[in-house]
Amino acid sequence: MVIRLNNIVTIISFLCLLVSCRNDAKEKNITTKVINKEITQVDFLNKKYFKRYSMSVDESTPADHPHYNYLDCEKEGYFSVHFIPKDKTLISFWKDQYFKENKYEYDDWETENKIVSKLLNGKYELYNIFCFQITKKYLDTSSGCTEESINIKEESIADLYLYNLRTKKWDLLKSLKISILPPFADNNFFIKNFPDLIHQIENQPSTVVKDSIIIPKSSIWSADCKADKFMSIKININNIQFTIPGRFSMNAQLKKVSNNKYEFYFTDFPPIISLPEEMENWDNLDNKKAVGYFEIIDDSKIILTWFGFYDKTAKKNIQTKNPFNNSNNNTASLIRCSE
Repeated sequence: MVIRLNNIVTIISFLCLLVSCRNDAKEKNITTKVINKEITQVDFLNKKYFKRYSMSVDESTPADHPHYNYLDCEKEGYFSVHFIPKDKTLISFWKDQYFKENKYEYDDWETENKIVSKLLNGKYELYNIFCFQITKKYLDTSSGCTEESINIKEESIADLYLYNLRTKKWDLLKSLKISILPPFADNNFFIKNFPDLIHQIENQPSTVVKDSIIIPKSSIWSADCKADKFMSIKININNIQFTIPGRFSMNAQLKKVSNNKYEFYFTDFPPIISLPEEMENWDNLDNKKAVGYFEIIDDSKIILTWFGFYDKTAKKNIQTKNPFNNSNNNTASLIRCSE
């Protein structure tokens, strides 16, 4: 009788232990799923993570491509998002031409962000967009939680993601041990870790270079040919003149950026039209910074993008409204009115 009772107690104890283990396993499984869900739900392109684009790591280290960083020691950790061109011409532009064509002070982050934003806007398909993330458990916050003070712990692991344009999700590509913080400013890090990109880049046809379009040596352009605002192109696309009643008359020198794209830099303001008060002393305006650029679409259409004049004293652009557009959009479509 005693033996039978002991056997029953043993069986009941075993069953209780089995149920307990299953519940523990189930609870652990749920926890794992929640953690994974939190990780995969992070959209690194969400505007709440975006501060500004950067084309450098520090004053002496320019970048090969645009990127931005984000730090939150309590939630997402530290990550950097990188826009790696898929196209050889585009790679060459960011690496070799960007800083030649865009002159500004190293710490003029507002201007840098404005320029890069315009260049990237609506063109994500031309880039492999990577995210390099170090989760919060690998961050050493003993000296504080800023990008200047943060460090990483020994044996840290970084997760590398690629943005999937079709699904609008981030695909985890690999995890690897690291010893330094991002960002990695050159393209080689990503090409080395994802060698299939080399093949894509070498065989990708150019999406930038187009055949030159020939337009008349002297022509008048405007958003409305009946209006009194116009742009005159003269002498085989070397110089232009703007006539904008109520604002200014301006002569400008052209700089060819690509086959059909030209930046323009003011040279002087003929006293045909009185200048606004903020432009009267135009020695304060920087004639080495582009006022804007235009792209020739065909022999009867031009898209003009307007930046405004950089005031060296105020350290910002003034007269930023496009003369040919009544809205706040800085681009305008011009048509050829006469020769």
